[in-house]
Amino acid sequence: MGGGGMGAMGNSLGNIGGIGNREGGMGMANTFLNLRIMITREEVQYLFGTDETLLQLLRQQTGANIQMSDPGAHERVVSIAGGLDTIFKAFSLVCRKLWEFVMGLSDPSNPRPLVLRLAVPAQQCGSIIGKQGAKIKEIRDLTGAQINVSQESLPDSNERTVEIIGSGESCLQTTYHVCCIMQETPIKGDVMPYIPKSLMPDLWRPIILAADQAYIIENGVAVLAPPQMVKNALAETPLGPMAASIPNFGEHSANGPDHMNPIALMAAISNSQRDKMTGGGGPEITKEMLIDNAVAGSVIGKSGSKVGEIRKISGAQVHISTEDEMTPGGERVVTMCGTPESVLLAQFLVQSNIDLYKRDREMERNQGHGFGGPLDSFVQNEGIRNNPEAMSALNQMNSMMGGPGRNDRDRGKGGFGRGGPNNGFGRGGNNSFDRGGGNSSF
Repeated sequence: MGGGGMGAMGNSLGNIGGIGNREGGMGMANTFLNLRIMITREEVQYLFGTDETLLQLLRQQTGANIQMSDPGAHERVVSIAGGLDTIFKAFSLVCRKLWEFVMGLSDPSNPRPLVLRLAVPAQQCGSIIGKQGAKIKEIRDLTGAQINVSQESLPDSNERTVEIIGSGESCLQTTYHVCCIMQETPIKGDVMPYIPKSLMPDLWRPIILAADQAYIIENGVAVLAPPQMVKNALAETPLGPMAASIPNFGEHSANGPDHMNPIALMAAISNSQRDKMTGGGGPEITKEMLIDNAVAGSVIGKSGSKVGEIRKISGAQVHISTEDEMTPGGERVVTMCGTPESVLLAQFLVQSNIDLYKRDREMERNQGHGFGGPLDSFVQNEGIRNNPEAMSALNQMNSMMGGPGRNDRDRGKGGFGRGGPNNGFGRGGNNSFDRGGGNSSF
């Protein structure tokens, strides 16, 4: 978003007052402090990028000691340590980006609030609340943000959650007041920090399918199952060998058809098994797929073996039109009838057989023939020639460098762009922390 909503955030800190006496620049004391913020995996990616390279950039530009808990859990803890002024050089940028993230997910006519979750030592929470809630009420009145202090400690720690809800600016100001109180409240004894539990790959967890999503239970909370866990579960089903043979299967499932989505396939298998046990089943439906005549043999198989296998695994009735019934475009019609689940499974099996056929044909063409382009010599390398993924990447590079590349007709397969949000802390997509102007500087 632009600088309007958050433009005053950095500057407004210099005018915050009314709670105690502070020293230092802009009213900030320089006593060492550790601000710990709990954020989701999606927020981590938006803040620091997929490979977290922007985390080091934030350290360099602010001078703050910034650490992050290990990946793998449903959330991570970002710790910003240093003097109060140093902390807020970094935190103001983090807060701005989190506010941008929320605004990007909101209806402009009904914006969602920002929700910050701080992990605060339990000994300091009483000072934040104040006698009969006087201090917390004072902060609410000053900033306009809602602030809630949990009565329970976070798992395996003596820290508690301090939740701040409001606009980006009000959340930033409220966090500043909370940090000032923490600074003025010494801690006796050790702090056992909250560390989110990692998802252990060797620990079996049931996957719960609901509302087109896959969940697991982590620390008593339902969280989205990692994509690899869903793919591993699918690998244990009758579709597993086929799915494992398709390069990059499931990587673009959010944008692709349901019959190539691992979660939708898992749900279809689960519902089909339930119907077999209960004798039930949904209403029958009919769907059609158009396939090129050139790939029809990969779906039919020798003496109808492939289509027979598709019928057996999916439970759907599958019929493929003859060559005499081709469309003017040289396509044949695959008609599938059955329950919605059986038809979905049949669609997957039809498309998968076609994808594998095309992959095998491309490998055969590439072996010993080259691309006829600037990277042609690489094809002579046996290690590259026998690696489908390497050949695919080489083909793309060759096309970009002026070679002819490949132009197979992939009916039923779409391309997926990788466009995404600005991963930089600037506003121009330049992958940097933009501290320009007065919007976020101190």
